[in-house]
Amino acid sequence: ENVEDGRHPSVGFELMTYQKGDIILRQGVGGVLPSIYLLRDGQAEVRRFAVPGANPTYVLAMRPLEAASLTSGCRLPRPGIAGVPENAVEEYPFPRQGMEEVTIDRLLPGDSCAPLTALNLRGEEPFSVMISSEECNAYKISGAPFHHLSPKLMKELRSYLMQALNRRLAMMQELPQFTGSLITGDNTTLPSLIP
Repeated sequence: ENVEDGRHPSVGFELMTYQKGDIILRQGVGGVLPSIYLLRDGQAEVRRFAVPGANPTYVLAMRPLEAASLTSGCRLPRPGIAGVPENAVEEYPFPRQGMEEVTIDRLLPGDSCAPLTALNLRGEEPFSVMISSEECNAYKISGAPFHHLSPKLMKELRSYLMQALNRRLAMMQELPQFTGSLITGDNTTLPSLIP
Protein backbone atom coordinates (compact mmCIF):
# COMPACT_ATOMS: atom_id res chain seq x y z
CA GLU A 1 0.00 0.00 0.00
CA ASN A 2 2.90 2.41 0.68
CA VAL A 3 4.92 1.69 -2.46
CA GLU A 4 3.95 0.36 -5.84
CA ASP A 5 5.89 -2.89 -5.43
CA GLY A 6 4.59 -3.60 -1.90
CA ARG A 7 7.85 -2.87 -0.03
CA HIS A 8 7.92 -0.60 3.00
CA PRO A 9 8.86 2.98 1.99
CA SER A 10 11.78 3.11 4.44
CA VAL A 11 13.82 0.78 2.21
CA GLY A 12 14.11 3.61 -0.34
CA PHE A 13 15.84 5.98 2.08
CA GLU A 14 19.63 6.13 2.13
CA LEU A 15 21.58 7.37 5.16
CA MET A 16 23.76 10.30 4.13
CA THR A 17 26.46 11.98 6.23
CA TYR A 18 27.04 15.71 5.79
CA GLN A 19 29.64 18.04 7.29
CA LYS A 20 29.25 21.58 8.60
CA GLY A 21 28.80 23.98 5.68
CA ASP A 22 27.48 21.37 3.24
CA ILE A 23 24.51 22.67 1.28
CA ILE A 24 21.77 20.17 0.48
CA LEU A 25 19.43 22.67 -1.22
CA ARG A 26 20.60 25.88 -2.90
CA GLN A 27 18.50 29.01 -3.35
CA GLY A 28 18.00 29.89 -6.99
CA VAL A 29 18.62 26.45 -8.49
CA GLY A 30 15.72 24.99 -10.43
CA GLY A 31 14.89 21.54 -11.71
CA VAL A 32 16.51 19.66 -8.84
CA LEU A 33 15.91 15.91 -8.71
CA PRO A 34 12.84 15.29 -6.50
CA SER A 35 14.03 14.13 -3.10
CA ILE A 36 13.20 14.27 0.59
CA TYR A 37 15.68 14.74 3.43
CA LEU A 38 14.88 13.65 7.00
CA LEU A 39 17.40 14.64 9.68
CA ARG A 40 18.37 11.78 11.98
CA ASP A 41 20.83 13.84 14.03
CA GLY A 42 22.61 17.15 13.72
CA GLN A 43 21.16 20.46 12.61
CA ALA A 44 20.71 22.55 9.48
CA GLU A 45 19.66 26.11 8.72
CA VAL A 46 17.11 27.21 6.16
CA ARG A 47 18.49 30.42 4.64
CA ARG A 48 17.78 33.04 2.01
CA PHE A 49 19.87 35.91 0.69
CA ALA A 50 18.41 39.24 1.83
CA VAL A 51 19.35 40.73 -1.56
CA PRO A 52 18.98 38.46 -4.62
CA GLY A 53 21.99 40.16 -6.25
CA ALA A 54 24.22 38.81 -3.47
CA ASN A 55 23.41 35.23 -4.48
CA PRO A 56 26.03 33.93 -6.94
CA THR A 57 23.46 31.49 -8.35
CA TYR A 58 21.35 34.35 -9.71
CA VAL A 59 24.33 36.40 -10.88
CA LEU A 60 26.01 33.52 -12.71
CA ALA A 61 22.70 32.40 -14.26
CA MET A 62 22.32 35.79 -15.91
CA ARG A 63 25.96 36.53 -16.84
CA PRO A 64 27.93 33.28 -16.60
CA LEU A 65 30.73 34.22 -19.00
CA GLU A 66 31.36 37.80 -17.96
CA ALA A 67 34.38 38.36 -15.73
CA ALA A 68 32.46 41.12 -13.97
CA SER A 69 29.87 38.61 -12.77
CA LEU A 70 31.95 37.50 -9.82
CA THR A 71 33.19 40.96 -8.92
CA SER A 72 29.82 42.67 -9.10
CA GLY A 73 29.21 42.47 -5.38
CA CYS A 74 27.87 38.94 -5.02
CA ARG A 75 29.57 36.40 -2.83
CA LEU A 76 32.04 34.11 -4.50
CA PRO A 77 30.73 30.59 -4.92
CA ARG A 78 32.69 27.75 -3.34
CA PRO A 79 36.15 27.05 -4.80
CA GLY A 80 35.90 24.98 -7.94
CA ILE A 81 32.58 26.50 -9.02
CA ALA A 82 32.60 28.93 -11.97
CA GLY A 83 36.39 28.88 -12.08
CA VAL A 84 36.90 30.09 -8.50
CA PRO A 85 40.37 28.87 -7.47
CA GLU A 86 40.95 26.80 -4.31
CA ASN A 87 42.83 29.67 -2.63
CA ALA A 88 40.27 32.38 -3.49
CA VAL A 89 39.76 35.04 -0.86
CA GLU A 90 36.95 37.58 -0.86
CA GLU A 91 38.37 41.03 -1.63
CA TYR A 92 35.85 42.68 0.63
CA PRO A 93 34.52 41.39 3.93
CA PHE A 94 31.24 39.51 3.91
CA PRO A 95 28.60 39.71 5.06
CA ARG A 96 28.20 43.29 3.86
CA GLN A 97 25.16 45.14 5.13
CA GLY A 98 22.10 43.75 3.37
CA MET A 99 24.12 41.19 1.41
CA GLU A 100 24.09 38.39 3.97
CA GLU A 101 22.12 35.18 4.02
CA VAL A 102 19.40 35.32 6.62
CA THR A 103 18.48 32.25 8.66
CA ILE A 104 14.75 31.69 8.29
CA ASP A 105 14.39 28.41 10.20
CA ARG A 106 16.43 25.70 11.91
CA LEU A 107 16.05 22.01 11.19
CA LEU A 108 16.51 19.64 14.13
CA PRO A 109 16.47 15.83 14.32
CA GLY A 110 13.14 14.60 12.96
CA ASP A 111 12.65 17.65 10.72
CA SER A 112 12.60 17.37 6.95
CA CYS A 113 13.01 19.42 3.82
CA ALA A 114 12.62 18.89 0.10
CA PRO A 115 13.13 20.77 -3.15
CA LEU A 116 10.10 22.23 -4.92
CA THR A 117 10.16 19.37 -7.42
CA ALA A 118 9.24 16.93 -4.64
CA LEU A 119 6.08 18.99 -4.15
CA ASN A 120 5.26 18.99 -7.87
CA LEU A 121 6.05 22.72 -7.99
CA ARG A 122 8.13 24.38 -10.67
CA GLY A 123 10.59 27.18 -10.11
CA GLU A 124 13.84 28.01 -8.45
CA GLU A 125 14.48 26.95 -4.90
CA PRO A 126 13.33 29.72 -2.54
CA PHE A 127 15.79 28.73 0.22
CA SER A 128 19.16 27.15 0.80
CA VAL A 129 19.54 24.45 3.43
CA MET A 130 23.01 24.36 4.98
CA ILE A 131 24.33 21.96 7.62
CA SER A 132 25.11 23.95 10.79
CA SER A 133 26.29 21.20 13.15
CA GLU A 134 29.75 19.64 12.87
CA GLU A 135 28.16 16.55 11.36
CA CYS A 136 24.62 15.68 10.31
CA ASN A 137 23.15 12.34 9.34
CA ALA A 138 20.03 12.48 7.22
CA TYR A 139 17.90 9.95 5.42
CA LYS A 140 17.43 10.83 1.76
CA ILE A 141 15.09 9.38 -0.82
CA SER A 142 15.36 10.31 -4.49
CA GLY A 143 15.39 8.81 -7.97
CA ALA A 144 13.52 5.57 -8.60
CA PRO A 145 12.70 4.86 -4.91
CA PHE A 146 11.08 8.32 -4.65
CA HIS A 147 8.95 7.68 -7.72
CA HIS A 148 7.86 4.26 -6.42
CA LEU A 149 6.21 5.69 -3.30
CA SER A 150 2.47 5.12 -3.40
CA PRO A 151 0.17 7.98 -4.43
CA LYS A 152 -1.44 7.90 -0.98
CA LEU A 153 1.89 8.24 0.82
CA MET A 154 3.09 10.94 -1.62
CA LYS A 155 -0.08 12.93 -0.94
CA GLU A 156 0.59 12.79 2.82
CA LEU A 157 4.29 13.63 2.45
CA ARG A 158 3.59 16.53 0.11
CA SER A 159 0.94 17.89 2.44
CA TYR A 160 3.39 17.84 5.36
CA LEU A 161 6.23 19.36 3.30
CA MET A 162 3.92 22.04 1.86
CA GLN A 163 2.88 23.05 5.38
CA ALA A 164 6.56 23.40 6.32
CA LEU A 165 7.25 25.49 3.20
CA ASN A 166 4.26 27.74 3.89
CA ARG A 167 5.39 28.17 7.49
CA ARG A 168 8.90 29.18 6.36
CA LEU A 169 7.54 31.63 3.80
CA ALA A 170 5.35 33.19 6.51
CA MET A 171 8.33 33.32 8.92
CA MET A 172 10.40 35.04 6.25
CA GLN A 173 7.69 37.64 5.69
CA GLU A 174 7.91 38.56 9.39
CA LEU A 175 11.67 39.27 9.26
CA PRO A 176 12.67 42.93 8.82
CA GLN A 177 15.09 42.07 5.99
CA PHE A 178 12.15 40.84 3.89
CA THR A 179 9.27 43.05 5.05
CA GLY A 180 7.30 44.17 2.03
CA SER A 181 9.48 42.32 -0.45
CA LEU A 182 6.74 39.81 -1.30
CA ILE A 183 4.40 42.66 -2.14
CA THR A 184 6.86 44.71 -4.20
CA GLY A 185 7.97 41.70 -6.25
CA ASP A 186 11.61 41.68 -5.12
CA ASN A 187 11.42 37.94 -4.45
CA THR A 188 10.20 36.74 -7.82
CA THR A 189 11.45 33.21 -7.20
CA LEU A 190 9.16 32.55 -4.25
CA PRO A 191 6.27 30.18 -4.85
CA SER A 192 2.88 31.84 -4.53
CA LEU A 193 1.75 29.97 -1.43
CA ILE A 194 1.03 32.75 1.02
CA PRO A 195 -2.65 33.75 0.98
